[in-house]
Amino acid sequence: MLTGEPCDVLLLNPDAVLTGYQLEHLAASLHRAENARVGAASPRLVGDDGEEQRVLWPFPSPTRSLLDAVGLGRVHGRSHDFAIGAVLLLRWEALHAVGLFDERFFLYAEEADWQRRALAIGWTSLLVDDIVARHTGAGTSEDPRHREKLFHAAQETYIRKWHGSAGWLVYRAGAVAGAAVRSIVLTGERRSAAARRAVLYARGPLRSAPTAKD
Repeated sequence: MLTGEPCDVLLLNPDAVLTGYQLEHLAASLHRAENARVGAASPRLVGDDGEEQRVLWPFPSPTRSLLDAVGLGRVHGRSHDFAIGAVLLLRWEALHAVGLFDERFFLYAEEADWQRRALAIGWTSLLVDDIVARHTGAGTSEDPRHREKLFHAAQETYIRKWHGSAGWLVYRAGAVAGAAVRSIVLTGERRSAAARRAVLYARGPLRSAPTAKD
């Protein structure tokens, strides 16, 4: 793919909709002179209910996991490190410099990993505020527990890659502690979900991840 005619690459989830006009506008924003070092651009996203979805997120880290566990996640700052990959336009020059997605990731965190690698060599990500695309969400599977296992398995892969085994132990401890606390203080389905997450991280997300047979 990187040896052919230079062209930007659009990542588009099957549950996301971007019109041709919006794509042209997104590409034009990506290639503005002031955005010469922007490697990835995303529009704003709204769900089917009209609610706006968060696009920019901080990179996962052991420190953030511990702070989140004790309710101090915002103290660490609301950084905007990467854009989610539901609708994401990658600049060809950045893709050529950074390389393709790491195939160790499946469905989740591959865009965070790519943007982390891009940032390391000077490429940033951009949210284009005046474009709004529709994103239904949860389109990778109809089973929320299946999606949850895949998501957290990808988080483990990401943390192990960027922070090593020691970093993973810290991140995992924070995830277990935070989920355990929420399983006590929350109610209803949120309480049950927190309890499942605590068990998932205690066992290890990669160990619990669905296989191809699942």
